[in-house]
Amino acid sequence: MKRGILLVVLLALLITVAIAYAVEISVSAVNQLGATPQVEVSCPASECTISRVSWILTTSLPYNVDKVRVHWKPADTSKTYNVCVELYQSTSGNPISSGCQSASGSFTYTEVDVTNVDPRQVYYVRIVIVETTS
Repeated sequence: MKRGILLVVLLALLITVAIAYAVEISVSAVNQLGATPQVEVSCPASECTISRVSWILTTSLPYNVDKVRVHWKPADTSKTYNVCVELYQSTSGNPISSGCQSASGSFTYTEVDVTNVDPRQVYYVRIVIVETTS
């Protein structure tokens, strides 16, 4: 009887090892991965301030947010920037709409197209300004 129990335990152990071995996957090549150390990020907008964000609605019913106008002043008027807008319904989760617009440094505001969004859904906006020329 004890021999039978021992045999069942041994058989269960062998099956577990065989299953574990069966799901092992070998990898023949792994892409290299690297990272930079932390670097300081500076905002291309003067003093990192955006003076105003305003909304442009569609011209017909139902009135939805069609564009976002971002008022800002670039630090260097000889450069080009991408102004990006993300619209959120909550502080967590994915944006409900987004868009980017290229702008020269001479602009005082940039209009960014976003997918027509019901204004009742927009609770948060995130603005990203990126210098595209060096």
